[in-house]
Amino acid sequence: MLTETPNLDDRSFDQMVEESLRYVRENCPQWTDLSPHDPGVVLLELFAFLTEAMIYRLNRLPEKAYIEFLRLIGVKLNPPVAAIVKLEFKLNKPQNQPVEIPRGTRITLNRSGTSSHPPVFTTFQTVVIPKGKTAAEVMAYNCELIEAEPVGIGTGLAGLSVKVKRPPIVARTSEELEILVGVEATSEELKERPRAVEYQGKIYRIWTEVENFSQLEDRF
Repeated sequence: MLTETPNLDDRSFDQMVEESLRYVRENCPQWTDLSPHDPGVVLLELFAFLTEAMIYRLNRLPEKAYIEFLRLIGVKLNPPVAAIVKLEFKLNKPQNQPVEIPRGTRITLNRSGTSSHPPVFTTFQTVVIPKGKTAAEVMAYNCELIEAEPVGIGTGLAGLSVKVKRPPIVARTSEELEILVGVEATSEELKERPRAVEYQGKIYRIWTEVENFSQLEDRF
């Protein structure tokens, strides 16, 4: 997030008028009357006034506009990334049957006497402590596991924007933990776009993220 709005152009009306008059003196020697009542000088002051108004509005652009400007010159913002930790689950003694730690198990720290909330890590794989063993390791991430979430109904028009309930969405961490965007589909529709998942009795075709819409036949 931007902590302070940058001043993209700090030129004032007087500075722009003076700059214009200096340009006239250097490049237009036949223009000898540079007094305020000269029609040409009046036009210079008029354009300086309009430019100052445009600069004022430019410096009040929202953060999203700055992000788009950066994108146009090839600068991309990295998505949020979850902290990763390797956890080891231990038993006091071996068991006669395997012990399963299910996917989505949440683990935190015991921080008594502190005002800050301790981080919560979530396991994204099911791990099993084998029979007769006392420990098993698994990777966990400092984020929340969302199996699926409806975000709205599409209109088919360009510029559709949707919001998730628990932002931000962290970057993809592995093949099993990628961000999928699915649209409810019928079996007939899946003939042309076969990649799909089933959730709560419904089929959703998976869309593919692309930088632009050129050469789509090679990407889908």
